[in-house]
Amino acid sequence: MALATSPLIPRQKLITDENFQNMPEPFRVGRYGYSPNQVAITFDDGPDPEWTPKILDVLKREHATATFFLIGIQTDKFPQSSPKRIYTEGHTIGNHTFTHPDVSNISSGYMKVELNLTEKAFCQPDGIRATLLRPPYAIDEEPDTADQVKPLEFAPRHGLHHGGQPD
Repeated sequence: MALATSPLIPRQKLITDENFQNMPEPFRVGRYGYSPNQVAITFDDGPDPEWTPKILDVLKREHATATFFLIGIQTDKFPQSSPKRIYTEGHTIGNHTFTHPDVSNISSGYMKVELNLTEKAFCQPDGIRATLLRPPYAIDEEPDTADQVKPLEFAPRHGLHHGGQPD
């Protein structure tokens, strides 16, 4: 934007021109990691006592690995579907919060509690620490408001990395 003094009104500055080098964007999310002939397999909202073992059996049979974004309350509710098998079979475990809230509508303090409770659900019985976070409800798939970007900013401050497109 160029400012100039108007010859008609000598003491008042008026905008006489504008030039945008780049269009303004509130947020920019970059996606990296493309590899030809490879795909990332992810599962959300587990562990599930019926489906998680079946999925693990198929992955084992096919010599494939995946990332499981687990909900802490599910881990507590179904201890027989412990993250231990997921982890020992070579899969990655990610944090998908404790109660699956819409994290764009909760405070940073509440978010911290959600993540810490989920970590405790993994660590206490099995000694597993998640390093990935996938916030629930697709709020960070194409963020365009500050509330939607909040989890992306929160994760690195708490030792987590964003785990790709959410459910």
